[in-house]
Amino acid sequence: MKLTGFKVLTFDCYGTLIDWESGIFNALMPLVRKANVTETRDQLLQTFAKHESAQEEETPAIPYSQLLSVVYKRLGKEWDVSVANEEAIIFGAAVPDWPEFPDSVDALQYLKKHYKLVILSNVDRISFRSSNARLKGSFDAIYTAQSLFHEHAPANRFGIASAWIDRRHAEHGWGATMPPPGAPNYDFRFHSMADLVLAHQTEVRRANAVARA
Repeated sequence: MKLTGFKVLTFDCYGTLIDWESGIFNALMPLVRKANVTETRDQLLQTFAKHESAQEEETPAIPYSQLLSVVYKRLGKEWDVSVANEEAIIFGAAVPDWPEFPDSVDALQYLKKHYKLVILSNVDRISFRSSNARLKGSFDAIYTAQSLFHEHAPANRFGIASAWIDRRHAEHGWGATMPPPGAPNYDFRFHSMADLVLAHQTEVRRANAVARA
């Protein structure tokens, strides 16, 4: 299987193109300080993942910004501190502040020359609007639905080829995403979007060399 054999690439956004773990961690800091929580960054993200996944199961149809607000209150309850509605709403509205990874925009601009690009992400459209602006509006289609947990396991079930942009390759654990059920398969694995671009460029150069031979 070759990267150059595809016409369309679909992307999860958060954890692949947008550094949602840094965004979540930063937005959690007021609550962490208020509760005097001493967990490490990864522990905090894992606690977030537990509540986010549970809330998605309970209320799968609510917009993601609202879901984040509920998760913030759940975290306050676990850490035994009161959370005002305004605090929870601020956390839920923080998605536009989540930064893009440094290589995302350049990689998307390159890939757009070779593929149709599609977003498939479990986020609401209003929250994604600012992320899309950060990514320079590179997408031909946007469907609002990182991860082995949310994308690769379903892709396996439907026989869809997948690539894992493993941004956490140098870290332990799953961070802000729940561990996947079982061990989903993937067809490609890269440490960054830049590595994906490099692999595509290598395939193109080899194909051109064969054509010239």
